[in-house]
Amino acid sequence: MTEFDVVTVRGLRKTCGSGVVADRLDFDVQRGEIVGLADADGARKTTTVECTQGLRWPDGGVLSVLGYRPVTRAARLRPFTGSQLQDPALPDRLRTAEALDLFAILRARDGTRLLEQFGLGQRRRSGYCSLSGRELQRLFLVLALRDCPRRTS
Repeated sequence: MTEFDVVTVRGLRKTCGSGVVADRLDFDVQRGEIVGLADADGARKTTTVECTQGLRWPDGGVLSVLGYRPVTRAARLRPFTGSQLQDPALPDRLRTAEALDLFAILRARDGTRLLEQFGLGQRRRSGYCSLSGRELQRLFLVLALRDCPRRTS
């Protein structure tokens, strides 16, 4: 781990039932990087992200996110992280702009501006169920990014 690492994963091991989901997984994410996880198995990516956020406990390995150990400091870490899930779901009648309010934290970024940046400004009043698959993915990126702290420098 270096001073520039935002996420450090060393030797992550996670089992589910009798199967091994992650076995000796190592990676780093440095400040300013955007990283995507790719794998043929659907469980490994989600489980890895959930472990880094403290939503699941690994069976082995060392994880650090923003200097916090997700296993012991998940509550402290949670205000600084966000995820965009592959198959997110919201109530069908919920409007796009209402989703911003539903998931907002006190110091959240301007959701209207993010909607515009992700090409969803015209869809603010559209129902969740009327969004295309591509629009849904962009909406959930907005929701994940909205609650991340603003960059101060």
